[in-house]
Amino acid sequence: MFIFDFVFLHHSEELEDEDLEEPHAVDESLGDAMIRCWKRRENIIISDPVIAAWAMCVMPEVRKDCKERMTKCHRDAIDRILEKMHVHDPSADLDDIKDVFWTEFKAFQDETHPFDKKNRWNTRDVQLGRSHVWHEKYSEPHTKYLGWFGMRWGGKYTGIGNCERAWGHLKHLKNGKRKHLSARAVEMQSIIYTTARINEARIRELEFENHVSGDASRMWSDDDINFDLQLENFGVDTTVLRSVSRNRIYKCWFEEWEKVAVKKNDPV
Repeated sequence: MFIFDFVFLHHSEELEDEDLEEPHAVDESLGDAMIRCWKRRENIIISDPVIAAWAMCVMPEVRKDCKERMTKCHRDAIDRILEKMHVHDPSADLDDIKDVFWTEFKAFQDETHPFDKKNRWNTRDVQLGRSHVWHEKYSEPHTKYLGWFGMRWGGKYTGIGNCERAWGHLKHLKNGKRKHLSARAVEMQSIIYTTARINEARIRELEFENHVSGDASRMWSDDDINFDLQLENFGVDTTVLRSVSRNRIYKCWFEEWEKVAVKKNDPV
């Protein structure tokens, strides 16, 4: 995801440079300038996942907009998403899957069976736009493909927040004399860096599991056992040491200043 955002941001940066070079009318209004910039990036911003999230949204105003403006291009984009989601299954009948999906989608738009229960459209999930949660509750149990599709695409973030956060990571790579790195170079460095960090995390996790996880005996070494045997030589009853100790609950009180300090994110 980060790699995609890096490339997207770099590509957007190149488009901004082109916008600066593109001549425009001196008396161009702010609205016209925004429309011109939007049209230059429309094909990049309105991707197939964005269209899928738009179609699966359960908010009334979005569903109305989808019903009025959905065209063949939007349906083709959703078909491409369905094909990608079943690419791992060579035995899948894509024609049958698409036919069943669009039948269920029509029922979803028209609020017919199994979407004819009015109370389902008045839930808090609809008001807050939590489409993936709504599809999990009311769509997935009653449909063959639509609910499964809606749970995966109804909750995707389609705004620019991920790109904005990724730009902060990208600035660590493109700084100083390296600010002219191409999109390809940024993508390769991102892959190398991410792979290295994942491998380091796996090594640390494996080391931790070898020492801590598993049965209780793994936490004791041979030195601990030998030390236990030495205690027996001094007449110590080691069976008492092996027994489970009684839990003692210690109740203390908060000072007035502690009630304030405990809510602060500091060492105190």
